[in-house]
Amino acid sequence: LVDTSRDAEGNFGGGMRQMVGNLVIGGYGFFDVGYVRHDSRNYYGISGGVEAYTRCWEARINGYVPLSGATSYRAANALFVGDTPQFQCLNQAVRNMPGFDAEVGYRWCCSDRPCFPAIQLFLGGYSFHRSGYEKLGGPRGRAFLVWNNLPKGIRFSLGVTGNGDDIQAGEVSGIARLEIPFGCRKSCPCTLCDRLFHRIDRLDTVVGHRREV
Repeated sequence: LVDTSRDAEGNFGGGMRQMVGNLVIGGYGFFDVGYVRHDSRNYYGISGGVEAYTRCWEARINGYVPLSGATSYRAANALFVGDTPQFQCLNQAVRNMPGFDAEVGYRWCCSDRPCFPAIQLFLGGYSFHRSGYEKLGGPRGRAFLVWNNLPKGIRFSLGVTGNGDDIQAGEVSGIARLEIPFGCRKSCPCTLCDRLFHRIDRLDTVVGHRREV
């Protein structure tokens, strides 16, 4: 994943799901790497989680553990005092942070026809904290329209996500996602079997924060 700032993220991992009665339960683990162009370095971490599904309900909790140390650098800011320009140099430290997130979700399946999407709503929260750095934490909500019953097991979704911490308060992002399975899987939209093929929901980015030193 590369964003408009030319920062990059990569995630490598796997998991397992199993049907147990009227439940699908699963667990997974990942190795995460994030490259920050401003710092010209990589940040590493490991993460894992557990999940449970019924036909309509789902819940999960994920944990994130950083593996990288802090990076220190000097940043310069241009200021004007009256009509006189001045430059201020700040020593800053950057470090990725440990934390967790959790959420509960529900889906409504309106129809088995391909043109009718399922509606998915999620409500949860997250918390990332390290001594000496400002805490990142708050509620998170997500809403999706998901077209499950497309040919060859393809799934397409449109959604929005909102975060509620002190830094990202009121920030809303849009998501468009196309999932194409390897091979052709049996189409079983809006059933418990369908839960076996859902993507793993977790933070794909390495969470970091800056502070003055």
